[in-house]
Amino acid sequence: MDESREKFKKNKEAFKDVKVKTDASNGDVIKAFDVMWDSKYKMKRTRLDMRLEMKKVLTPEQSQKLRDYKKEHRQKMKEMHQKMKEAQPAQ
Repeated sequence: MDESREKFKKNKEAFKDVKVKTDASNGDVIKAFDVMWDSKYKMKRTRLDMRLEMKKVLTPEQSQKLRDYKKEHRQKMKEMHQKMKEAQPAQ
């Protein structure tokens, strides 16, 4: 999973670089875009495959516990991001 995430980040940066080049052709930009989105698809597919494998082995109670944990984690992250926004000086 980390490998696909790193590959996506690298391809995203490459796309950004090509996009701002004044001498890049439309074809170069489109190719970089396609490579970036292909790596994002592969990353998401890997995540889906992993979740499906987990679903096979977890008991219903474990699945519920995992869902509860994810919900709690999302809420904590949301609160943390909100605090960070509030702490930023107004521009």
